[in-house]
Amino acid sequence: MLAGWGRAYARQNQMLPYSGASITEIETEQLRRHLEERALNAKPSEVTAAALLSAILTTGRSAATLATLPVVTGTGTVPRAPCLQIGDQWIWWLEPGRPESEQKFPLGHEPADAKRCDLVALPCSTRTRRLLEQMSTAPTPNYLLFPLQPVAVEGVVHREIRKAGVASSLRVVESWLFQRLTEMPTGDAALAAIITGNVPLIARTVIHYTSICAPTAVGMLVEALDGFDAFDPSFRIASDDRLGSRYAPPLEKVIDLLIRVRRPLLISRKRRKKPISAMHNAMTIYTVLFYLIATCARPTRRMLPSLDAIDPLTGYQILDDKPASGNFKARLIWVSEDCQEQLRLYQAHLAAMRERYPDLALPDEDGSPYLISDDGSLEVLDRRLFRRAMSAEGWAYPVNFARHFVRSELVGKVSSETLHAFFGHWHQGTEPWSEYAGLDPLAYRAELQNAIALLCAKCGLEPKRGL
Repeated sequence: MLAGWGRAYARQNQMLPYSGASITEIETEQLRRHLEERALNAKPSEVTAAALLSAILTTGRSAATLATLPVVTGTGTVPRAPCLQIGDQWIWWLEPGRPESEQKFPLGHEPADAKRCDLVALPCSTRTRRLLEQMSTAPTPNYLLFPLQPVAVEGVVHREIRKAGVASSLRVVESWLFQRLTEMPTGDAALAAIITGNVPLIARTVIHYTSICAPTAVGMLVEALDGFDAFDPSFRIASDDRLGSRYAPPLEKVIDLLIRVRRPLLISRKRRKKPISAMHNAMTIYTVLFYLIATCARPTRRMLPSLDAIDPLTGYQILDDKPASGNFKARLIWVSEDCQEQLRLYQAHLAAMRERYPDLALPDEDGSPYLISDDGSLEVLDRRLFRRAMSAEGWAYPVNFARHFVRSELVGKVSSETLHAFFGHWHQGTEPWSEYAGLDPLAYRAELQNAIALLCAKCGLEPKRGL
């Protein structure tokens, strides 16, 4: 009965931020001092347990995972399986955290840049390397890194933790790096999951939307371990492979898409020829893409909001694009001034279409975006038609690619709390807009103003006129 309750509580506790119990700062310092003392004074027979403990803390991997790693010699190629690669540089090649979904593309339409590497390269920290080199059986190519019996590994590390004067369990010690990566000023559960290979419930949604490059992973690891362990400053990783979401296109590809989409808008008005459909369709798709990228809204039945839905003073819009009972996922998003201007220009364009081309305009004035087909028929733009229009542009990514793209561009640059509030990613008890939430809406907007403006500028997004 009690054992069953304990398992149920553990499952429930994973819903809480960063999975419950964690190592204190005092315990972190105790572990650091203990490992430093071992590296300076320990006998070879005492070093193995300390080296394993140091490897756990600096890679975020479990004792069981590290105990089975082989050692290989650096050859300049990426290993096929997890290992410690030694040579001029010592590199851990380990499995990264991945989205739970396979994130498949339609058959034959997978972009080359959507591929993700099977291993992440992490530098071996200075003290960990020192301890490994001092073991009675130093790392030897083609042999296991730790010559320990699998059944004895956890007990060996557990005793070493107690010798450091730390009362936390091995499981808590194994999750220390994940905790450290999430609690950094610009830390994030998705980053922590990708780097450590540990994907608890709290990270499963956000890792689905987050992609980072290998050098970013290394940089975040170095920053997280600052003050605990050091790294060779000359460490370089040649790979620029991506990790995480396969649905996050690279910045260059988004820039190219926007250039293609808005090309008809740049034609001189005097040179425009009838029919006007190409220019109108470009204005529609460009405005929708502008709104989706600037707000991270999900593409829904109504692809653009009414201007009346956006508060002109604050730029806030209440958005509920994933309806749930009790409006649990309703959120406050901030719409940039440039994005609001693009929406105003689109409404002016629709008014001009009704006046000058009544046969190619919707009769109502609700501002719904629509496309003009080759035969002159009109269709209100919804998710299905948007997908078809993007496919016609040769775009293989899903219609909600903007959420994957923007989160991947902003992660590590703005606070995790702002990202959760902006994207609607939260669990029960952590809602940022609830009655008792502590999120400061002014600080939230200030972070977004800087980050979104910079990202839109990188993409080349700026207000464009239609008719």
